[in-house]
Amino acid sequence: MNELPVFPPSEVFGGVDELEPAVVVVQVALALTRTQLATAIGIGFAGIAGDVAAADLTDEQVRHEVEGHLAAEALIALDQQIEADRLRVWPAEQRQVLDLLAASVRRAYGIGETQ
Repeated sequence: MNELPVFPPSEVFGGVDELEPAVVVVQVALALTRTQLATAIGIGFAGIAGDVAAADLTDEQVRHEVEGHLAAEALIALDQQIEADRLRVWPAEQRQVLDLLAASVRRAYGIGETQ
């Protein structure tokens, strides 16, 4: 995979939750196929089609829309899981594991309890 072209993020997505502000930026590198890229731009473009013609998209806009779609899907999935977890009653043993995982995240990302 080292020979594949790598593009830096066009921007930081997410971090707009008023109830729980962002505390870190996590960068993820994804190796995508042509079909995955075409699908991601298709979905991303659907949201901006009224603003720009497909033929007029710049390279930066294409990369931004692809990244935006991928980031949005990840954030939506996380928010759905957060809500499902919030409604779930966890047995004490699983709660202990979740507490240990939360502590490992705080350690790994250098964040405190209140951040």
